[in-house]
Amino acid sequence: MRKNLTRLFVFLMFISLIVCGTAAGGAESSESSSSPLQLPVKMADAESPARVEQPTTASLSRQNEEGEGAETPQTTSIFQGDGDSPEARAIQPIANHPDAAACLANYPNWRAEAYEEDGDLWGAEFFDADTEEWLGYGQVNLAAGEVLELYAPRELSQEEFQAGQAAVEAVVLDAAEVLALLGDPADWDHGSDYDRFEEDWSVWFDKGLESWLVIVRQDEDTEKYHIEDILDPMAFDAAQAQELTRNQAIELAYSADDVDEALNGLDDWRIYVENQGGSVWSVSFAADGKELFYALVDIEAEQVLEAKAE
Repeated sequence: MRKNLTRLFVFLMFISLIVCGTAAGGAESSESSSSPLQLPVKMADAESPARVEQPTTASLSRQNEEGEGAETPQTTSIFQGDGDSPEARAIQPIANHPDAAACLANYPNWRAEAYEEDGDLWGAEFFDADTEEWLGYGQVNLAAGEVLELYAPRELSQEEFQAGQAAVEAVVLDAAEVLALLGDPADWDHGSDYDRFEEDWSVWFDKGLESWLVIVRQDEDTEKYHIEDILDPMAFDAAQAQELTRNQAIELAYSADDVDEALNGLDDWRIYVENQGGSVWSVSFAADGKELFYALVDIEAEQVLEAKAE
């Protein structure tokens, strides 16, 4: 449900830009573009997200042409560094993995950060140094030099995107449930985009104040496309709106100073969110009946009004 809520929130912002552009001068509609994704989070419980802990973060460094050490982004798609540091030993096997290499090949100025997780277990996260977009994550056993975990979804090539887009839109425009909503598709502005992280397609339709979002996924076995969901971005009920507001409060609380230090080394904690009137919310992080961190936030002003660690 949260994935759909986030997708709807981003989509509503996108639609509002189109409406404003049309009112100002008749801007033409265009395909939506993918936006940077936030870092993934570990779940402290079924309801509450927690930050990924990075206790000993270190950036990938390499030698420049004069032989001096420099903190610079790696400029090749495969890491070929000769460093013996644990950071370099963690990054190298992950970056050399075929799946990671296929992703990093699209970002000549990628950079990596490695950190110890538990003894010989090290994690590494990869970013586009130009935009700071998060690209993926891997875990490696330094002693064995073995990649244990990897998540680095790659972008579609232009040819793959065009072929997929044509196939997806053909499926959507031939679906009876979609046609029943649209009537004549020619009356609607529409566009589509691929989300490499969710591995699905979004096809949006917009006409005045009306809009629809169709989610399409490809079956791994048959490789055929099917409609997974049809969403009305304007149809937020009270519970959905409350959930969205709650998530905004939590996100603001995460931006408070000292929250990482307060939660560092702890896994089994919960988040409690309560409205304090209007757009002001309190967010408490607690474990074993003890409050670890408290923040008072204003989601309308996008400000942390108060924050303290116990």
